[in-house]
Amino acid sequence: MIEKIKVKLTLEDGTVYTGRSFGAPVPAAGEVVFNTAMTGYPESLTDPSYRGQILCLTYPLVGNYGAPGKSEENDLYRFYESSSVHISGLIVSDYSFEYSHWNAEESLDEWLKRNPGIKDKTYYNFIAQEFREVFPESVQGSGEYLDGQPEELLQMDSYNAQIVAIKALQKVIQQSKTQQEQIEVQDKQIKEQQQQVESTKQENQQLRSELDELKTLVNTLVANQTGQGNR
Repeated sequence: MIEKIKVKLTLEDGTVYTGRSFGAPVPAAGEVVFNTAMTGYPESLTDPSYRGQILCLTYPLVGNYGAPGKSEENDLYRFYESSSVHISGLIVSDYSFEYSHWNAEESLDEWLKRNPGIKDKTYYNFIAQEFREVFPESVQGSGEYLDGQPEELLQMDSYNAQIVAIKALQKVIQQSKTQQEQIEVQDKQIKEQQQQVESTKQENQQLRSELDELKTLVNTLVANQTGQGNR
């Protein structure tokens, strides 16, 4: 039985789509683009113009004719646009693990497991770009979040870049939690100060009221004494 791992596609706006994976079980990041062709996915996956992108095939059934071998004609690949897979991820509606075609040498699942997409610094570049926008001083300067200088990190492959990115995100999350706790403490202190101020206002109002009553009483006593003296 073929194991189908649950996966998620998370877009920049926070939208999440769930599904099942096939091919290489590796994380991916990139721009999501689409292709409306009914056939020719080997050509699309090896097309350098899709390099580093997550390709969505709109034709619903994919994988039913497998993956061809690297046969050549006039020093060019007959069924591929280049010698390797250039996409970073593939999205389909209905994947067929069963395939049948006269030039198929393996399934699309098997082909992608052997060719898991780009193996360069694209994943790190995607993460680094996000960090440059949010934390420019940490990426371009001391490397506080990314544990090193950008020049060194750019030499990493996508897997190690992912590990670095996860650690960086954990640091940011922890710092965010710490800042949130500090804000909550400050909010609590402000509320307590506001309550003290309000309590002081009420006490002052009470004192003013008592003082006014005392003044009225004194004035009444003085008036009474003055009246008795006149008699």
